[in-house]
Amino acid sequence: DLGALNEMYAAISRCDALASEYQWETLISVATDTLRDIRARATGGPWEPRLLALIGGAQLAMGNFAAARASALEAVEFMRKTRSVWNPHAYAVLARVQLALMEPAYDLTATLDEYEALIKRANFGLFEGELHELRAQLFIREGRHAEASAELANAKACYKRFGMAARCANNYRLSDV
Repeated sequence: DLGALNEMYAAISRCDALASEYQWETLISVATDTLRDIRARATGGPWEPRLLALIGGAQLAMGNFAAARASALEAVEFMRKTRSVWNPHAYAVLARVQLALMEPAYDLTATLDEYEALIKRANFGLFEGELHELRAQLFIREGRHAEASAELANAKACYKRFGMAARCANNYRLSDV
């Protein structure tokens, strides 16, 4: 039903706006309601990982690590099961949670490798900068400064290539390593 799809797109757009305004509690409420609605109507399966990633990111921002991990992992598992490529950011949210929880490097590397494979399979170069940034954060955590510097330089180049100079300026600098 076209009306249901329009409602879903409007709700997802609202969630994106709430995320950009850091309105985490409202975002979680709206995204949870939207997720429940699209599941009940069976109208937006491919958008489930997007909503779950938004919820996970909001929970992470609020310091609710267990809830963030559960949402991000549910999103990634949905993508694995359906072979979806449309919401790769779910992997980035899971990786950020894994970093915050100091999960083993092996688990984080596996998430990042899967994220990279998805980006390549879908040809979503827009997400490459974030992938490099996340790898750099892992290397920083491990004290691997030369590799971290190289990843940060790659992230910066990706962000610039896609016109994301503000993102580049707001994230890690090479001098942070």
